[in-house]
Amino acid sequence: MNVLLLNNTYEPVKVISWQKAIILHFKEKVDIIEVYEDFEIHSEKLALNVPAVVRLHYYVNIHKHLNLRLSKENIFYRDNYTCAYCGKRLPKDQLTLDHVIPLSKGGKKAWNNIVAACNSCNNKKGNHLPEHSHFRPMKKPFEPSVKSYLSFFIKVQRIPDQWKDYLPS
Repeated sequence: MNVLLLNNTYEPVKVISWQKAIILHFKEKVDIIEVYEDFEIHSEKLALNVPAVVRLHYYVNIHKHLNLRLSKENIFYRDNYTCAYCGKRLPKDQLTLDHVIPLSKGGKKAWNNIVAACNSCNNKKGNHLPEHSHFRPMKKPFEPSVKSYLSFFIKVQRIPDQWKDYLPS
């Protein structure tokens, strides 16, 4: 279950886990704006509906302070769960990450050097540089903005009803 995190201006910032939202709530960093009525957690002394939308108590300049974490899941989102070499769209359990310029050949662990690849293409490319193989990404890898990430997330996931009033049309 995911939670929409809003800036204090009610602008969507990113999607976080419900566990992270509860931690932020108890640290008094967010207000809970909407909850999932059908999802409640319990402790010995507390019952709480899981947040659906939370709002930060302070303003975060998204463009200056929020960078997307370089992770497998975020690379898959950016690449639309599509192999950069053959173009097949696949479930995430059939994708791996490939360093376009292998680390052993001076490549970096960075957004502009990592792509989603199917197991077959990744194995065929191996530890070769693009110029020494027939494997070149169809699109140049890039670091996505928080806004583009949020837009993509919203397209591929079912949007909870509780989020609809807070997302741009």
